[in-house]
Parts: sequence; structure tokens; C-alpha cells
Amino acid sequence: MKALQVFLALATAAPVFGGNLMEDCEPGSRRMVCIHRNGVCVEVSIDGQATRPISRENRQRITQLPDMDEVCWEIEAPVSSAFRVEARGGGLQPDFIGELKSIGAILVPLDEYDPEFDGNRIEPLRGFSAEADGYRDGTWQLRARDHFRTPGSTQLPAGEYVIILRLHGQDNWDKQEVLIRIDPNLKPAPAKQGSAGR
Repeated sequence: MKALQVFLALATAAPVFGGNLMEDCEPGSRRMVCIHRNGVCVEVSIDGQATRPISRENRQRITQLPDMDEVCWEIEAPVSSAFRVEARGGGLQPDFIGELKSIGAILVPLDEYDPEFDGNRIEPLRGFSAEADGYRDGTWQLRARDHFRTPGSTQLPAGEYVIILRLHGQDNWDKQEVLIRIDPNLKPAPAKQGSAGR
């Protein structure tokens, strides 16, 4: 019965994913559709914008950079430098991760990469994490961790970044690596407290 449900989910989701994801971003086989951990079994929004499969043009451009071969998602409009993330199970197998327990976030600045000096690595920013505004099914905000704070260290400049989101649920986990543009003049989306006290 479970295999039939996965097959039906794939069939009904084909218009959403078919032709929009590059071959190396596509789901796994019918029986293990989520196994590549490329974000097809979760729904994610950043500052109120749902992530979408990355365009072919951006995918080709981004994969020229080191360690960016798993960036399969993007957001169209810029987001704030203290953006909020909302996530849940969804996509091709909504029950794959189960109830959301935590979000791990790694922020990678693309504009600072200089191939002459940086070689084959883009250093992620240290000291940032996604913290829940309330309960886990609400929003999570990008924040600087206190012990890393120095003057100016929490001010993210405008530019292009990849945010690597690891979404851990009670049953499993999935990941989206999302191409975003930050505009420090924007305000973050309003906080959603979620269903605290459950």
C-alpha cells in the first residue's frame, strides 16, 4: 500500500517537478524517492517565499563554484539579512520526515569567493544558526550566536548566498540548499509562534 501511495504522489507531482529539476537534483527511485536528501520531500519558505526548483541558468552558473553541486532550490526575490524560515514535510512524500524537530542552517557567502586566493573552497559563515521563534512548527529566524558576536559580525552585506537547511523530523531528515539574495534594507517576515504547548 505504501509503495502505491508513493507512486501516486510521484504521478500527481510530476507537473511540479518534471522538467524543472536538473537530472542530478531529481528524486530517487519510486521506492526511495527522498533518499538523495535533495529537498523533494519538504516544503520550505524563506521570508514568506516558497523555495522553487533552481533555474537551469542559475544551476549551471552555481555549479561552477566549489562545493555547490547540491544547490537545487532558489528564491526569486531578495530576503532580509535576518530572514525567517518556515518548514514542514511536503513535496513528493509529505510524511517522510514526520514532525519537525530542528533546522540546521549553514550560510555560505558566494560574492566573497575569489578563485585566485580561495582555491577550491568557499568558507561558510561561522556563528549563525536558525532559532525557533516559538514552537517548532512556527518560524525559525537566522540569528548570530552570542559567543561569536563581535562588532559588525552580525551585519550581513547585500549579496548572493546559499543557505543549507537540514530539516530533522521525528522520523527522518531532508535537506534543501537554496540560492538566495540578501538585501539588508528589507525587514524579516513576521514571526509565527507555532502551536506551543502541544
